Amino acid sequence: MKNTSAGYMRDNSDIRSRDIIRIKPYFWTILTVLLLVVILLSSAVNYREIHPVTYVVKDFALLVKTKAANLASIPVIWEVQYSGYFQKSVDNLNRSIFAVFVGAALAAAGAAFQGLFKNPVVSPSILGVSSGASVGVAISIMLFNAYVKDIRMYAVAFAFGFGCVLLVLAISSAIGRGRLNIADLLLVGTVVSSFFNGIFSIIVQVVPRELAAQISSFLLGAIYAAPEKNEFKGFITAVIIGLLPLILVRYRINILSFGDEEAMSQGINPGLLRVIIILCGTVLVVSTVLFCGIIGWVGLVIPHIGRMLAGPDFKTLLPVCVLAGAIFMLIAENMSMLLGYFPLGIITSIIGAPLFFYLLAMNRREQF
Repeated sequence: MKNTSAGYMRDNSDIRSRDIIRIKPYFWTILTVLLLVVILLSSAVNYREIHPVTYVVKDFALLVKTKAANLASIPVIWEVQYSGYFQKSVDNLNRSIFAVFVGAALAAAGAAFQGLFKNPVVSPSILGVSSGASVGVAISIMLFNAYVKDIRMYAVAFAFGFGCVLLVLAISSAIGRGRLNIADLLLVGTVVSSFFNGIFSIIVQVVPRELAAQISSFLLGAIYAAPEKNEFKGFITAVIIGLLPLILVRYRINILSFGDEEAMSQGINPGLLRVIIILCGTVLVVSTVLFCGIIGWVGLVIPHIGRMLAGPDFKTLLPVCVLAGAIFMLIAENMSMLLGYFPLGIITSIIGAPLFFYLLAMNRREQF
C-alpha cells in the first residue's frame, strides 16, 4: 500500500513541473472517430441474419441481370426485406449507446477512485457499492419475484448500494475521529464488501433454485437487448449526474496527491472533495449494477491505459478514460453477442485480466 501510494504521488508530482504528455489535437480526433466507427459497426451488424447491405447488392445485381427493374416494386422490396433490418439496426444503435455510457461510467469511476486513494490497483467496487447493490437485487428478486425492468428492484438495489457506501464512510469517520483517512476507507471498504458478499451468498443458498438462477444470471452482466425508453433515459440521466461533477472537479483531483495541507493552502477542502468523488463514483457504479449487473475489470484496466496515453494529470486522464472505457465496453459487448449472448461480465474478465497483467509487466519494466 505504502509503496504503491508513494509511486502514484511521485508520478503526479511531475505534473507541477511539466506536462507528462501534451496530447495533440489529432489524438482526441482519433479516439472520437474510433468510438463512432465502433458504434456504427455495432449498430449496423445483425449477428443472427444476413446484413441488409448484402440483400441490396444481390437484388440490384438481379434487377440488372434480368432487366426487370420496376420502380413500382421498390417500396414492396423495401418493406419486405429491408425495413425489419433497419429497425434492428436502430435497436442495436440504442444498445450500443447504452454500452458506451456503461463503459464511460465504470472507467470514470475507476479513475476517480484511483486518484482519490492514490492507488492504481483500486477498483470502483472498493467501497462495497457493487456488493451492496448485488444484495439489493437479490432481496428484491426474492421478495417481489422481480427480475428486470421493475422499479422496486431498482429502488431496493440503489438503497443498498448507497447504504453500503454510507456505512463505510460512517465507520471510517468514527475510526478516524471525524476525519476520513484513506487507509481506513480501504480497509473498512474491504471488510464491509466481504460482509455483504456473505449475505449475498446466503440469499442465493436459501432461495428456490429458479430465483437463484435469476439472481446469478442478472449479476453476471449483460446488455442483451435494446433498453426500453424509460430505462434508457433513467440510466443516461444517472450517468450524467455522476459523471458531470467528476469532470468539473477533475482539475482538483491532482491536488489530493500532495496531501491535505497542500490542498487547503490552495483553498480546496479535501474532505468535501473526497465526499464528492465518492458519491459521484457510487452513483456511476450503482447505476451500472442496476441496469447491467456486475461488470468487472473495466474500472481497473482502463485507467491504466489512460495513464499510458495521457499521463496521470486528471485534466486529460478522465476524458481519455471516458472515451477508452466506451470503446472497450463496445468491443466486449460485441464479442458477447457474437458468442451467443455470453455474459458480459465474463467477457470483460477474460479480456481484462490478461491485459492488466500485461500493463503491470510493462510498468515494472519501465521502472528498471
